[in-house]
Amino acid sequence: MPRIALKVLRDLIEEGKNIILAVLPTGYGKSSFMLYNKDLLGSKGRFIHILPLRVLVRNLYKKYESTLKDDFVVSYQADISIPDAVKSPFLVGHYVITTYDSFTFNFFGFPVAELWKCGWHSDVSLLFARCSNYVLDEIHLIVNPDADLTFSGEEIMKERSKIFTMMIHILEWCLKHGNLALILTATMFPSTLIDIVKTLGKLSNENLSRTLSLIVFAHEEHPYVRRLAENLPQDILIYFDEHELLRDPFYSSMMSLETRFNLVKYDMSHVLNEILSGNEKLLYPFSYLKEVSRILICFNSAKRAIEYFRKYANAFKEEGFVPLLLHGRMTRCDRNMLEDLLNRVKRLALFATQVVEAGLDMNFDLLVTEICSPLSLIQRIGRVARYGGKGSIIVIGHDLEKLAGGVYDLDIVRKMFELLASNKILGKHWRIPSLEGEFDFMYLLHEIDRRITNSYVYDKSVKIILEKIEEEYTEERRIELLLENFKGSFVRQAMLIPLFVEVFQHEQLKRKYEDMVITTSTEFLRYLKRLGNTSKVLEFVDNNRCKVAFMTSKGIIHKEILLDNILENPIGTFRKVILAVRRHDKSAFLLGILCRKDSYRPLYKIKINDEKVVISSLIW
Repeated sequence: MPRIALKVLRDLIEEGKNIILAVLPTGYGKSSFMLYNKDLLGSKGRFIHILPLRVLVRNLYKKYESTLKDDFVVSYQADISIPDAVKSPFLVGHYVITTYDSFTFNFFGFPVAELWKCGWHSDVSLLFARCSNYVLDEIHLIVNPDADLTFSGEEIMKERSKIFTMMIHILEWCLKHGNLALILTATMFPSTLIDIVKTLGKLSNENLSRTLSLIVFAHEEHPYVRRLAENLPQDILIYFDEHELLRDPFYSSMMSLETRFNLVKYDMSHVLNEILSGNEKLLYPFSYLKEVSRILICFNSAKRAIEYFRKYANAFKEEGFVPLLLHGRMTRCDRNMLEDLLNRVKRLALFATQVVEAGLDMNFDLLVTEICSPLSLIQRIGRVARYGGKGSIIVIGHDLEKLAGGVYDLDIVRKMFELLASNKILGKHWRIPSLEGEFDFMYLLHEIDRRITNSYVYDKSVKIILEKIEEEYTEERRIELLLENFKGSFVRQAMLIPLFVEVFQHEQLKRKYEDMVITTSTEFLRYLKRLGNTSKVLEFVDNNRCKVAFMTSKGIIHKEILLDNILENPIGTFRKVILAVRRHDKSAFLLGILCRKDSYRPLYKIKINDEKVVISSLIW
């Protein structure tokens, strides 16, 4: 029997609804929906599947390409490399998998693949981005700020308003032009869903029941559903009765889960020491550490992930685990290698940041995580016992301000901590909407939502800027508007910038030069500058002139550029220099700002199945 909510989703598409929001549990199969409905690519046309994190693109591409390759062209566009894959700079293909960064640039006429080049094909990028159907996957998760940077609550709220307004702008386009948009989520607050529907209703001035539906995988009496029913028209809201839920194969499989949730007030070191010593209370429902095969240790900061990996890698290795590290301050090549290893390793201890959240189809027995936002926490615990069985979840609540302040909205984190502490544990069946009033993931979202001011607000000033960018014909003026108002990004705190690691650290691998790139942001560079640490990471000629690497037909060359110019206008600065370089070599392209030789270094060496693996990271 098919999963009932996905069948309803299919039926609504066939009825002609062009905006469908679906609130479905983690692991329900949201991201794989089109795999089992590939005939829609023929009847409805091309789709762009948009993800919040680059790390998810690679795995989803492989899954879709292996299934659809005989009938359709599957392509991707993201700041990653996938061997033997179809990379489409302009989002061309029957099914295109990309990130919100890449998609929004193209949607507003900034061809992301040509961003650093001196000539743009803006019309081509805009055409393919706008003449498509969309799968918007966990769109609200992209507002999480860059790990290790600290932002005020006001800055976080402003970024949430930006992403919410941008999402409404895309959905408004769909309403006007008939594009199909599927908004898939496990973790939206009820108030956010209510505001999406109400805002679209005001902007469109029409009865949305003909064009929009909201599916919630829960029953009528669930508090989450009651909140929606009290605020939205009944003819757009779809939920399920008790018998329908019990017949759903996913629901029945999750009923057999045996999991334990622990909120502890100890620090990470104490908890990891207790786990390694076999503390039965923390390991439960496992009796011994030997019963645990896969452990996920999650941090809100890449710096802390590195620190604890260095401290505990050997200890986990001695217990028979393969210790691995994954975060955003690694080269494409190293991340590809690590992602390939994750499912090949039988006993794994993975130290990671937010990169393992939404959409990563991996299963763990034990999760140890720093306290974070409820949206991130639900995604992280969704990696535990993903296919059934049993699992243990440990949330570190030792120092909320240190662990979550400046990364997440601290008020929301505190409210969640209080709620979790008062309820002691999540219900046994936390991953599915409870029929017995247990404390499940939707109940958690509902209760926190009642205690906070809605942080996703439609901002008319953002809408005005988006419209100005759309109306402006000159590239220079559009770049100015983007930088002045959005810091160079439609969806993030700041514009993404490439760093280049020129020295090959690993003897066993031959790398492509473009795979030795680390994607970071202008805000990260400003952060380093405030700390006085830019010279520890970047290769400088003098106090402010850094080296930038370009690939030419004769090899790598360096140009000297003022760092302040890059921070003020990265697009204009890089384009000006690449134009000068390409006067002498038409094949030249930007690699990135050159890193110091000792800033990207090996942290740990391990042998896996007779293969020598070196885990390296940027150190700052």
